[in-house]
Amino acid sequence: MVFFFPISFRYPSFHKKKKRNGKIELIKKNVNIAANYKKGNFLYKLKIMKKVYLLILFIAATFTTVFSQVPSTFNYQAVVRDASGGILANKTVSFRISLLQGSETGTVIYSETHSLSTNDYGLVNLKIGEGTKISGDFSPVGWGDVIFTKVEIDPAGGSSYSHLATTKLSSVPYAFKAQTVEGLNVKPTGDITMSSKLGIGTTSPMFDVDILSHLAVLRLKADNSNAVVILDRKNSSKFACLMHETNGILKFYTGLLTDDDYRINFGAPNTFIGLKVKTTGDVDMSNDLKVAGEVHSKNTGNANMIAYAYGFVSSNGTLKASSGNVSVVRSASGKYTVTITGETYSNDNYVTVLSHQNSTYSIGYTTVSGKINVYITKNSDDTYVDT
Repeated sequence: MVFFFPISFRYPSFHKKKKRNGKIELIKKNVNIAANYKKGNFLYKLKIMKKVYLLILFIAATFTTVFSQVPSTFNYQAVVRDASGGILANKTVSFRISLLQGSETGTVIYSETHSLSTNDYGLVNLKIGEGTKISGDFSPVGWGDVIFTKVEIDPAGGSSYSHLATTKLSSVPYAFKAQTVEGLNVKPTGDITMSSKLGIGTTSPMFDVDILSHLAVLRLKADNSNAVVILDRKNSSKFACLMHETNGILKFYTGLLTDDDYRINFGAPNTFIGLKVKTTGDVDMSNDLKVAGEVHSKNTGNANMIAYAYGFVSSNGTLKASSGNVSVVRSASGKYTVTITGETYSNDNYVTVLSHQNSTYSIGYTTVSGKINVYITKNSDDTYVDT
């Protein structure tokens, strides 16, 4: 849509007086004012300055709305002429543009200046929204539907502006409405803000950002730096965590829950069920720790800190309690053969600890074919005994 606002006029030239009906009136000369402007109103608005050129042949405000691209600025064109109608070619001029809310005297919601040069034909082109900002934010949020554009000019290129015109522009807010659909605001900088929830794949978002998809994936990829997700809570009594659900049923929390310790917690956060990493570096667990592999200490290198096998054996060779990977055979009085599933035992690679509940007996062992031969003797005569 293109709107033309002709303001073709020359300065009134007051060159003589004439008496009519007992009144003295000024006889105006070379006056050509567009029909849309009343002469009386125009004369009151126009400031007459010596040798100041405020003549505009036409003003064209162009608003282009393309379905695939919503404008973040709108164009303003003018041909500047002097008081004699001559074109001001290749001259530096200054404009001050203000957007007024609601009326010609409304609140200034945005204001900017432009300093630019006319071409050989006195034409200037500027984009409202790309000038040097004085005040406000060039964003349609909070503008309302009735906007007036106030144009001021200093033909000398300075900052002594004179008022040219104030025009109602109702099409600009509507063009920008595409940027504020359902609370979405696309700023000229490219930033996007929202005043409501964002639903992707759903028309009824439950959360600030709600994604519903057959395969829902959220990716953050940094092509040349860090990729960071920040969960920032108000204080230590609040949550900063991820919630893991199965079909809407909460299973686990991971993150900071009501204190400064990091937790992997099953169920409600007020009951500690899981693992906690404290700020001191200590790790607490609410239950048993089961490890499929080995546990190494930093100070002992590759040594496994978890026993490969353990068991409690009665005197008749019955295994009453064990790690589950142990079998025992009583081969003779006071002699037992212990086999550890999946392990070929040797004295060089394993540390073995044996104990007897009666201190009057001694316990020892040897290795044969990858197995442990345990024997029990009396301290007094070293005979093998069952106890």
